[in-house]
Amino acid sequence: MSQLDDLKKDAVNELKTWAEENYPDFDDYTDQIHEIADSSVPVYNATLLEIAGEDLWIACEEPEILAFDGTPTAVNCIAGVIYNELESAMHEAWDGIVEEIEAEQGEEADKENKDEESV
Repeated sequence: MSQLDDLKKDAVNELKTWAEENYPDFDDYTDQIHEIADSSVPVYNATLLEIAGEDLWIACEEPEILAFDGTPTAVNCIAGVIYNELESAMHEAWDGIVEEIEAEQGEEADKENKDEESV
């Protein structure tokens, strides 16, 4: 598994934790996705270049945004691509996260109803 895959996995897990803590108030989930993506992008040049070295397509991709100060340097482009990838991974995982939480909440409600009926 590459460092980018690890970053995606960690970002999705962080989003899931946030969703569990904020259920059912998900009105600002897109803001949370941006915040998690922003805080998950490595800031050290060596780390960014290492990630691009593992997944060479990252260095060839044109990012939607330029990271950090917005200048079109290699590391800013790489960081921008990583940010886009993290955002996409969380958006793709969102529906599954919500379904999982709602299923858990439904199971808990069913268990509570059974407990009340047995009393």
